[in-house]
Amino acid sequence: MNKKITVSWRKIESLCNKICKKIKDNNIDIDNIIGISRGGLIPATLCAKRLNVRRVYSIGLMSYNDGDDYETRTPVPTIYQCEPMSTHFSKNTLIVDDISDKGNTLNFLRHGMLTPPTFFKKDRLFTATLYKKKDTLFHPDYYGKLAPEKEWLVFPWER
Repeated sequence: MNKKITVSWRKIESLCNKICKKIKDNNIDIDNIIGISRGGLIPATLCAKRLNVRRVYSIGLMSYNDGDDYETRTPVPTIYQCEPMSTHFSKNTLIVDDISDKGNTLNFLRHGMLTPPTFFKKDRLFTATLYKKKDTLFHPDYYGKLAPEKEWLVFPWER
């Protein structure tokens, strides 16, 4: 099993601030935020507050079978909850998750489920994660910090 590292609330807030600063520095006005349940819900809410976004949605995906460790990861995420898509998504939308580990979840959303032309325009759909692994298959548009390769991050909402 990999070593576990506990992430503090202070670190979460710092990483959300960093992500939002990068978005603002790029002069992108975000109209909607989608938090990926479970890990992305709190960071999505924090980013929404910092970016003054009122439309916050959620989508529920499972990427692990029975536990939250590398041994139970699934190759393709399973959707268990999805809010109805709306015309608001033709505007700038930010998808937020806690980590891009292998990248399966964000890749599934960005290049599969959420990109039919009736829902999103690809140039208006952005992704952000608190952490990303160096070898992830999906590189989010914005991230707070590179994650250590061999460690398992434990977020405050997982304790």
